[in-house]
Amino acid sequence: MRVASVMENFAEYGTKEPLLIYLTSHLHRLGETEEHILQILSPLIDYTEPARPSRLLSLLSPWRRGLSGKNKEARENLLNELIDKIEGL
Repeated sequence: MRVASVMENFAEYGTKEPLLIYLTSHLHRLGETEEHILQILSPLIDYTEPARPSRLLSLLSPWRRGLSGKNKEARENLLNELIDKIEGL
C-alpha cells in the first residue's frame, strides 16, 4: 500500500478506510498509545461527506462541480492537519 495513493484516494474521492489503516499502523510503529492514536485520528474517523444532492440538483452541473471542489478542499485541509499533527510527534 503506497501512502501517496492512499492519501490521493482520500483527497480525491473521500475513501478514508485505507488511510485510517495506514495512519494507525504508522502511529503504532512510532510507539503511540491506542488512546493517543484515537485522539489524533478522530477528525478523520468522524469525517463524513455532506449529503449528496437530489437527482434534480445533480443536473445543475456547475453547482455540483462547486460542491465537489469544496468537498475535496475540505478533505485536503483535514489531511494536511493530520500530517502536521503526526510530524509534530
